[in-house]
Amino acid sequence: MKLKLWIGIIVSVLLMGWVLSRVNVGLLLESLGQIKIFPVLIAIICLLSTQMIKAWRWKYLMNSIKPMPTVNLLSPMVIGTMTDMILPARGGDVVRAFLIGNKEKVSKMATLATVVIERILDLATILIMCLVVLVWIPFSIPPEGQAVFAKFREIILIVGILCVLAVAVVVFVTWRGERLQKPLERFLGFLPERLRSRTMDVVRNFSSGLGSLKSGRDFLMVSLISMFLWSVYALSNFFILDAFSMYLPFYSSFILLFFQVLGVTLPSSPGFIGTYHAAVIAAFALLGVSHEAAVSVALVMHGAFFIPYILAGMVFLWMENLSIQSLNTLVSSKS
Repeated sequence: MKLKLWIGIIVSVLLMGWVLSRVNVGLLLESLGQIKIFPVLIAIICLLSTQMIKAWRWKYLMNSIKPMPTVNLLSPMVIGTMTDMILPARGGDVVRAFLIGNKEKVSKMATLATVVIERILDLATILIMCLVVLVWIPFSIPPEGQAVFAKFREIILIVGILCVLAVAVVVFVTWRGERLQKPLERFLGFLPERLRSRTMDVVRNFSSGLGSLKSGRDFLMVSLISMFLWSVYALSNFFILDAFSMYLPFYSSFILLFFQVLGVTLPSSPGFIGTYHAAVIAAFALLGVSHEAAVSVALVMHGAFFIPYILAGMVFLWMENLSIQSLNTLVSSKS
């Protein structure tokens, strides 16, 4: 964990240094001084609403484990999001699996399986959106953005291949998981009985968490909600661009969205400092936006993305009678 933390800090420092090294402070302050507040507030509302949308989607993923109302899932979702932003191990998924496991008395491993499905669906949804956007982009990219666009296409291709492989594995485990359990148990025969039994319990619980994929209705709802969710994220980008009076093509919000996801995926310090900003600036380079203007927008986007989620998480943390230290202990013990 410590090695991962230090790698993330080094990456963040290097990227933040690159972001700030080419900035004209005067132009940066001028750009920030012209921002319109109302669109930023709308963007923050959009971002906060995504937590309810994600909890709504999670409800359908949890149906195969235990049906429960969306409101019961909201608190673990918000606290998990905050955990990803303030703790070095990014254990938000572990935290929310344990919170809902303790609260609803369900298998934590099965709950983690629903999180795996979430991640794959998010990746697939963003990929589909980017592929649709790519139909329009080649006709509108400024010359200075062509090099970034070439890299963008390469990343899309790599992500697409990984996504297809991940979907194939999950589908295979979902539909053939029960048949694989007996061969797996025989393969683990060299282990002590207690360890083998615990390992198989983990496998069975994880497989049960994939059960929502077998329900056509639940899977359809999860897919539709995923499209809605990421459209709301893109809408928040639109309002931030409007706050800076940047009237870019409609697909710009979706390009920014893909790069933002990439930025929070890379190793970084807590808060995605540096990686998030560099990713947003790379997206703007593709769109032909100046570096100073891109830095201004990246700073505001990061603040709108970072601060409200933390404040909301703190409120729910207080409501659940938990502390940052308890979350840190949980994450550390599971890292």
